[in-house]
Amino acid sequence: MTVGAGGYITLSLNLQQTDSGDLSSTRQNGVSKLITQLFTSGVGLNQYDRLFFDERTLAGSATDAVDFNGGGLLDANNAAWAPARIKALIVVNLGPNVIQVVRPASNGLPSFIAAGDGVQVPANGFFAITWPSAAGVVVTAGTGDLVNIVNTAAGNTTYQLVACGAST
Repeated sequence: MTVGAGGYITLSLNLQQTDSGDLSSTRQNGVSKLITQLFTSGVGLNQYDRLFFDERTLAGSATDAVDFNGGGLLDANNAAWAPARIKALIVVNLGPNVIQVVRPASNGLPSFIAAGDGVQVPANGFFAITWPSAAGVVVTAGTGDLVNIVNTAAGNTTYQLVACGAST
């Protein structure tokens, strides 16, 4: 069976700042930029061939240990998802609590520099990163395949996870 994938991730900036200057003059500055990462189907540079996405709810103070190899994840076509390399990771926090995206001390995916490193994502915020190189982030079964999503407060919170991967 041949599986194909592809698409793009776009970050669109259109930000303005306005302030009053001397003698009531108004100044306005801004930035407008479109940043796009294009992916085609495959396992090389700027390519992925497997897609995973899910919306999950975490109980209060719970941790979701997302296992990118052998963790029972299913791809967009409901097939087992265990990529050899990660090419993109996006976490959207629907809230209401702050979540953390963390490289666990044991078996952590080397997506952050060191074990225990991570990023907080506030309610209604998101974290997105791409690794478009042919190497991506290598997934190593049993030693480098986990990303923890941590609910930092009491009460349920919901997040969405999107990951693009290469099968070899």
